[in-house]
Order: sequence, then structure tokens, then C-alpha cells
Amino acid sequence: HTFNDTTRVNIMNDIAYAVYNNNIAMAQDYALKSSQLSDALGYKKGKATSLWLIGLTNLGRDKRVSLDYFQQALSISEEINDRRGMANYLIASGNILRDLGNGEEGDQCYKRALDIATALGDKQLKVKCLTNISRSYTSKGMYHLAIKGLEEASVLAEELDDKPLLSRCYNNMGSIYMVQGNFPVALDYFFMAMRVNEQINDRSGVMGNLLNIAGVKADQKDYPGALESAMKAMEIAREIRDTLRLSICLTNIGNIYLRMDNAQALEYLQRALDLSGGSNIVQSVNTLTSIGSFHRKNGNYALALDSYAKALSLAQKIGLKRGVAQVWYSMGTVFLLQKDYAKALDYTHKSLSLAQELGMIELLKDTHSQLASLYAAGSNYKRAFEHHKQFKLFND
Repeated sequence: HTFNDTTRVNIMNDIAYAVYNNNIAMAQDYALKSSQLSDALGYKKGKATSLWLIGLTNLGRDKRVSLDYFQQALSISEEINDRRGMANYLIASGNILRDLGNGEEGDQCYKRALDIATALGDKQLKVKCLTNISRSYTSKGMYHLAIKGLEEASVLAEELDDKPLLSRCYNNMGSIYMVQGNFPVALDYFFMAMRVNEQINDRSGVMGNLLNIAGVKADQKDYPGALESAMKAMEIAREIRDTLRLSICLTNIGNIYLRMDNAQALEYLQRALDLSGGSNIVQSVNTLTSIGSFHRKNGNYALALDSYAKALSLAQKIGLKRGVAQVWYSMGTVFLLQKDYAKALDYTHKSLSLAQELGMIELLKDTHSQLASLYAAGSNYKRAFEHHKQFKLFND
């Protein structure tokens, strides 16, 4: 379609959306071109969509930049009363706000989007809202409500015959059961999600399912089975030439070897870091944190702190509060092992504060356990007991 009209804008936006997961540069190029053409045509709906897409291409680099684009898209859609657009941009904004630690505002975005979807009778939008609201419930440990929302969403996805959304529902339910330690049910849902992705030949989706299956098997201490699933995922990433996902697979394999106390962990983690480079900061943060944990487990505390410091700098750069909280906890662990209790307390308390702000239940459990050990080491048994009680509460 060679005419410079609104149809051309829509096609370029469709192409950008189709490839943004696998080819950020291509997606950004099309989104920028559609943005410029929209300006020339005065086509506000196309402009809003292009801004949303530019935001999506920045997710791995700077979430605050993404949020700015999503908010611009939302403002335009409100101006022209494009309610479907409003719902999509509210969902995108809600996701970023939650990642940046503003869970309450993020939840308000989801609620507004759900109200719009319900008023429009748009089942597909409603499924998206329900899955994101359930993700919020999951982060707060409200697993019953999260499962209830996902079950409703999966029924709607089946009615729509929307297999990508159905797969996502199954995958999210599997993740919740995995967190709860119900590994057989978690595996059932991950395999159900994978079968759906196989039906639609979504190889990237299958790869993600395989990594989740590997995670369950690793939690069950079935390390050979975990490695087998992760290696299959890595082969798919290579075949589809997805550098980011190949890096994620290598990090997962490295983490499995790390749990096995196998020295091969560092080799895989370093390869993952080299691949992610500066192209995806979130992935670099995750990999550097794992490299730090490798050095910590091997008693190389200086190297561990160096890796953690690099991860912390990147996480702070893009406002990745979850990453910051995890790194602070890990740094506290190193200082505890070095018997530098003052620094250990400082970093662990900072991690606890962020974990409380973000509702990170698993990290709350770990930080309270670490603080109990630290206060016991300093003979402050009253505070040690208080934190031990909190550890038991979050553990339960």
C-alpha cells in the first residue's frame, strides 16, 4: 500500500506490533514512520497507537521513557474518545506503574480499563484486564482472587477462540501454583499453555513455557529434567534468531547449574550477559545478580559485590525497583558472610523497605530471615525474635 494515507499508518503500526518482541529496531523504525505520517495527516488515532508502540520498544531500556509514551498515547485517545485505545494504554501504563513501585496507581489504571472493556462489551479487552489484575493480586499474595480472575479470563479466551490469550491465562495460573509449591498442578498448566502455543505455532511462546517447566523441575530438584527443558528452549531461541530470548535461556541454564553448585554456571551466565549487552537492561540486571550469587557461593566476595554494584547501577538507572530490592538483599547477604554486620543491616533494611512498598512476599520472607540472623549475631535477641516471627508469617 503505497499511498500516504491512514491505511498506510495502520499497516505500519500493525507491522511494528507484530515484531516488537523479536526485532526492536524494526518495530521502532515503523512506529516512528507511522508517527511522522500521522502528524502529517492529522490522524490522531494512528499517532496514539504509534506512541504506544514506541513505548513498547523502550520497555527493556527505560521503563520511565515507556510510561511517558503510554501517557501521551492515553492523552490523545481521551481527547478523541477512542475508548479501546484508552483501555490498552491504561493497561500498558498500569504495568509500568506497578514495575516502578506505584502499585496503587497501577491498579487504578487496570480498574479504569476493565470498566471501559465491560461498557464496550469487548471480551478480548476484558481478558487483558483480568489477567493484569490477577497479576497484581499475585504480587500481593492474594492467590485465590488471582486464580478466580484467571479462570474467568480463560473462559472468555476460549469463547473468543483467542489461543494466545488462553495460553497466557494457563501460563499465569501455572506460575501461581508454582509459587505456592503445588508443582504437579503448576506443571499441568504449563503443559496446557505449551500445547496451545504448539497449535498456533508460537515458537516463542513454547520457549517461554519450556523455561517455566524447567523452573518447576529445578524447584523439585530434578536438575537433569530442568536442564533438558531449558536446553530445548535455548535451541528454539537459536532457531528463531532471538538474541534477547537466547540470553534469557542462557541465564536460566546458568541458574540451574548454580543451584547444582556446578562451575559451568558462570560460563552460561557470562555468555548471557555478553548477549544482552546494553540492549536489554532488565536482562542484564538479572544476569549480573546471578553472577554475583555465583561468586558469593564460591567465597569470592569482592567479585560478588562488584557484580551486584553493576546490577544495582543499571536497575537504578531505569527505575527497576524490584531489581534494586533484590540486589540490596544480596549485598546484605555478602556483608553478613563477611561479618560486617553494620553494612549487612543497612542493606537488608533498605531491601525490606522496598519489598514492603512493592509487596514482594518472597523477598519479605528472605529479608526478615536475614535480619533475624543479623540481630541474633549481635545478641539482640528481642529484635531477632520479632523478625523470625515475621519470617514465619510470610513463609506460611
